[in-house]
Amino acid sequence: MEEKQYANYEDEIELKELISILLSKKKFIVRITLIVGLVALLASTVMYFIKPPVKHYMAYTTIEAIASEENPQQVNAYFELAGSVTTSSRVKDRLKLQDEATAINEKTNVEKVSGTNEIRIKYTDASGDSAKEIVDIIAEESVKFANEVMTMDTLEVRENAALSTEMVEIKEPVNIVLNVVIGLILGLMASVFTVFMMNYFNDNVRTVKDIEEKLGVRVLSSIPKHSTK
Repeated sequence: MEEKQYANYEDEIELKELISILLSKKKFIVRITLIVGLVALLASTVMYFIKPPVKHYMAYTTIEAIASEENPQQVNAYFELAGSVTTSSRVKDRLKLQDEATAINEKTNVEKVSGTNEIRIKYTDASGDSAKEIVDIIAEESVKFANEVMTMDTLEVRENAALSTEMVEIKEPVNIVLNVVIGLILGLMASVFTVFMMNYFNDNVRTVKDIEEKLGVRVLSSIPKHSTK
């Protein structure tokens, strides 16, 4: 019974000792954590500026849009609809794309062809085949969506998607926030590990357990230290 109580006492002492070690080195832990986080921030920022842009293919298709005499504003309505997140969401669902609708929408560009009744839809992607497929579906879904909500005299796809001869350079984003969070976590882990390793290789006698391990005898009692204040 006494041995069990003594073992529990030892476990309690060890836990208190570990907490005490961490608290005594809290400034060191905070300093190292912040330094690693700052390094991650600087590295991410530098990476963003020195990382070369990635060349993407641009595919485009053309829609002929003629509004009725009663509703001439329908062309503008279709123009907004074709470049909307709703259309991008329909494309995502139809092709079962992993990208979010907002990401698809960001790579979509809708513009009016000056002096004509045509609207050109463009889409950029790292793969030329994917760009052509997606821009074709954007055109189809935008026409289908428009026909569901309004009636125009003419609204049809004039041509299948084609690739532009001009490559588009897009700078890939760097997730600075995520990198900084990872840096802070790694800094915290590294600093705590360092503190425990420093304590492990410290030969100074500080606790009852240290005395027993070094002298090979059991401590029967100890005199607690009291403050003289």
